[in-house]
Amino acid sequence: MDIIHEIAQKMLINLMELDVLEGIGKYMSDAKEICLRGILDLATARIEEADQAIFNNKKYRKAWEAVKKGQQRVLLTECGTLTYKRRYYKNKKNDKNRAYLVDHLIGVEKYDRVEKGLAAKICNSATEYSYTKSSQIVCDGAISRQTVKNKIRQVKEEKIKVEEVREEVKILHIQADEDHVAMQDGRRDAIVKLVTLHEPAKTEGSRTYLPHRFCIESYGENVEDMWIRVADEINERYGLRDDLRVYIHGDGASWIKTGLEWINNSKFVLDRYHLNKYLKPVSGGDSELQKELFKHLKADDYRALKKHVADLASKNICTLEAADKFLSYVKTNREGIKIWYDTNETPGGSCAEGLVSHVLSARLSSRPRGWLDEGLKAVSRLRVYSINGGVIKPEHFAKCKDIIDFKKRRVYKTMTKASSFAPLPTDKLKAIRCGRPEYRLFKAIVNGGLPIDL
Repeated sequence: MDIIHEIAQKMLINLMELDVLEGIGKYMSDAKEICLRGILDLATARIEEADQAIFNNKKYRKAWEAVKKGQQRVLLTECGTLTYKRRYYKNKKNDKNRAYLVDHLIGVEKYDRVEKGLAAKICNSATEYSYTKSSQIVCDGAISRQTVKNKIRQVKEEKIKVEEVREEVKILHIQADEDHVAMQDGRRDAIVKLVTLHEPAKTEGSRTYLPHRFCIESYGENVEDMWIRVADEINERYGLRDDLRVYIHGDGASWIKTGLEWINNSKFVLDRYHLNKYLKPVSGGDSELQKELFKHLKADDYRALKKHVADLASKNICTLEAADKFLSYVKTNREGIKIWYDTNETPGGSCAEGLVSHVLSARLSSRPRGWLDEGLKAVSRLRVYSINGGVIKPEHFAKCKDIIDFKKRRVYKTMTKASSFAPLPTDKLKAIRCGRPEYRLFKAIVNGGLPIDL
């Protein structure tokens, strides 16, 4: 109790000695440093007090015997470097079973150098920035990029809960595309798939947004398993219904069209962006020629389209290779084009490419990077988790195994309470006017004997 008293008194005195007239910026910075130092000192005192409580109450640790004391532990935390001392115990029944019991009580793993709260902050940052930059942002580079990499692979995030089943929704869109990511071996690119669920787009002023957007990533996963996960998310959010129309937007890749087999009442919509990549070389970039080609597509007249493209190739407006690629692409995705002009359908617009750029590429491939499989899988998963509104928390890391045969609450009851440090005034003294010297004297005692001018 004395050490806690001293810490609190020292922190308050140091805060009161700061001169706000030197500038509010300097004052706030210095005050923050004093508070953080006080928090660390208080944490050290409380941990060591808990360690002493464990040692003093042998009935709570019947199977454990102290073999060393004063063993130092250094831990990086959100407030700075925490240093404390504790006892090392061995199990009386199994001499090989040894542990720092207080570490287990406060949730510190055997080889941890970073406290879980700080680790969670860094992992949240690492979904947006590189490992090195995340460490610099959160803790001024005190943690190495290798440690950040290790921590982000340890996260076991919780499933984002569905607040309501939106059974009133009749149309749902699925945007599907992929990001190509460079791997460290330099010999191959990896593919990270992204599937985004959303309701029909809405516009507010100049801003268009996707209501109730929910992203699902997939790396190194069987395509059928991925689409089963997508179907489960749809059922969970919109119910298992026959009146829900689903439009799957994409570039026509086989893995995207596989979704038609797993998503009930779904139809494929070809992304215009990808069609234009094939159409522009054929038209030579001429907008008028592009309009003529689109007329054939709208009429679903493949024969006329084929003749027109052959004519363009004969006039050297495009190469035979470009013509063949365009016609093959249109033939393969004919149904996905026809739906654009079907008055009975409401396919809306496609934005799969933009979503991949924002959700995946911005972190995984927009700048030269080289990934390992495990790191790529972890970062892409947590990046999507973050964009979906999830926040990595300390409890998402592995917890200590329960090797202690007594409850934490029993130890806590033996530790110093706030009432022991600063007892509250009695009702009689509360009734005394605050301006009376007796009241101020009593408050001085309550506040640990700090000087008060009578």
